[in-house]
Amino acid sequence: METTSSSDTNLTTSLSFLRSRFLVNVVICSFLLSFSASVEARSHKQHKPSKAHVSSSHKKLPKVPVEKVPIETYINKKFRKHNAREITAGIFKAAKRFRLDPYLIAGIIQRESGFQTTVNNNGNYGLMQIDLSANSKVIALEHANGRMHIPEVNIAVGSRILRECLDTSGEGQILSAVALYNKGCSPEHVASKIQRGLRYANLVFKHSKQIKLFETS
Repeated sequence: METTSSSDTNLTTSLSFLRSRFLVNVVICSFLLSFSASVEARSHKQHKPSKAHVSSSHKKLPKVPVEKVPIETYINKKFRKHNAREITAGIFKAAKRFRLDPYLIAGIIQRESGFQTTVNNNGNYGLMQIDLSANSKVIALEHANGRMHIPEVNIAVGSRILRECLDTSGEGQILSAVALYNKGCSPEHVASKIQRGLRYANLVFKHSKQIKLFETS
């Protein structure tokens, strides 16, 4: 019995010792984890950029449509038009929409109206001198009735007509398409209309080239 009692006592002592060691290890581990987290937080704070620095380095800069400037400046300097920016915006919007060269549209406008917004010549109206009677369907498609004096609307109608002329003459036949713009895009007598409109088309190309050269001058 004494031997058993002594063994129990030794076992109890051993368990108490192991429990104490375990608790000590837990405390040490907790301390080390806490210390490591503190050091990491302090290091992160020291290397974290200030709010002012972050906002300035990631601040979005305004987009400047530099490609529009040459045409706008050309209209301003050559024709003294107060609405040059509005006309230019209409040109680039229509060019993108109808897959056309903006300088070609500008060249047609120069030839047709000299960038005059409300000029009316025998029923041909506005910047691109739209024949109101012959192009009533296109005008209706663009919801342009009574709005042909607005640069964006007039240019949209003219550009749609030019796209139809390009479809008639064949993709890539730009000179022929411009000739048809002057003589009519209907599929009748296409070859004859192209021939008669070549002088007009060459003048438009000359204006377009002038505007492009103005960009680099």
